[in-house]
Amino acid sequence: MVDPSTNLGIKEGYSFKVETHRIAEDEAIQQIEALQNKDLRNPDTFSVGGPITTEIADALHRTFESFVSRGIVWSKIFFVFSVDSDIDTDRLRDAMGVANRGSLFEAIGVETRKLEGEREADIENLRTDIQLLSSLEDNARLKELYLTRFALSAEDTVSLGRVLQQPTNLCSILIDCAMADPKSFLAALSSNSSLEKALIGHIQGGGTSDVVRALTGHPKLENLMVCNSRNDHGIPLIAVSELLSSSTCGIKKLHLHFRASSVPTGDFNPLLQGIRNNTSLETISSVYAFPGKRPLSEFLKVWKSHPTLRLVKFRQHFTIEDIQEAKDGPRSPRPLKIRNSKSRGSPNAHYDAAVKELLDAHPEICWDFNDLYSESTKHANCLNHCGRYLMYREIPLGLWPLVLARIKKTSVSANYKASAAVYEFLHGQPFAGRDNHVGASPAKSGTKRSWEAI
Repeated sequence: MVDPSTNLGIKEGYSFKVETHRIAEDEAIQQIEALQNKDLRNPDTFSVGGPITTEIADALHRTFESFVSRGIVWSKIFFVFSVDSDIDTDRLRDAMGVANRGSLFEAIGVETRKLEGEREADIENLRTDIQLLSSLEDNARLKELYLTRFALSAEDTVSLGRVLQQPTNLCSILIDCAMADPKSFLAALSSNSSLEKALIGHIQGGGTSDVVRALTGHPKLENLMVCNSRNDHGIPLIAVSELLSSSTCGIKKLHLHFRASSVPTGDFNPLLQGIRNNTSLETISSVYAFPGKRPLSEFLKVWKSHPTLRLVKFRQHFTIEDIQEAKDGPRSPRPLKIRNSKSRGSPNAHYDAAVKELLDAHPEICWDFNDLYSESTKHANCLNHCGRYLMYREIPLGLWPLVLARIKKTSVSANYKASAAVYEFLHGQPFAGRDNHVGASPAKSGTKRSWEAI
């Protein structure tokens, strides 16, 4: 927090925060206006939380004018309101008009948050009177926009539409809000050509499926997060599948945030089909459990034919039967990392053995799990992390020093160093039958050892 009694220079990357619901109005104004005399060099975040009275809005207006006149620009500005915050919307809109015309901020965020003493139901009563985006198209530096539990007025919706339709620098957007005219927003979104990252949440007045379809065929979109919409009965897997199947889809990261109860058993197939038709995905993750009895084995079947998918993030417990079925599938020539945040607790002996068998049968699979597994399972996983699948490929001998050097820098877990794999790699197939491989002798130089025999 800025001390208004001082006039010292501020470090590069400085962040300012004022919480108007915790301090007196006069103190908040002093803290804001003290910035007009500060030596700011590349400041980072400007954050305002709580009520914005007429006097506070005017202080913001004067301070933003000071920034513009001195050529000071910030990275981000965030507003956090409660449902009951007292806000002079006209004066605040004028202050943000100064900021946008002066291109003060690269990122703008607005959020309605449940504060202490408010009921959870209150948060559903989104503010509809706040107007912060009416001059948004004047901001030449705008790159990121975050609207969380916030209701766009008709004027703000029109301004946002103009930003989406015009050639701009806007590359990231988070939409989890209500809006006066969702159809015009969807039309603008479908014509956008600048977004690279989008988080789609609750769109009051329009379903999540409609937003996902508006992004289908987007030329630059690479990172997409889709959350449950309270207007949809479940996650819009069909719309996501259509997006992934688009011939122009360039999405590399897909994150699905939904509960298992949102997807009836069997509706998992549209997503799998979309992945089969896709050629760009590198990472797919889910916050909640995927439906079905064998999600791991089903995913691995799809992954083996996918050209670029290399990381899958689950959050669920896999059954032994699912792991065993995954083990019986064919190997893939490419590595895959499985990250399962639900993998907690100590596994029993049967579960531990099933995981080890999977890792031995599929050296291309790396599994991020805890240190409660047996030493043999952790060692098998260590070998896979270090590139055991390379032992089955035709790698020129001259490249192996690079492989081994990279292994030495790899740490699979805090208690298991990857350097333990180097010894076994030197006894593997690529070095078998060579006079210079570790453990070789002239009498045994023609002997080959299989990797499975180690």
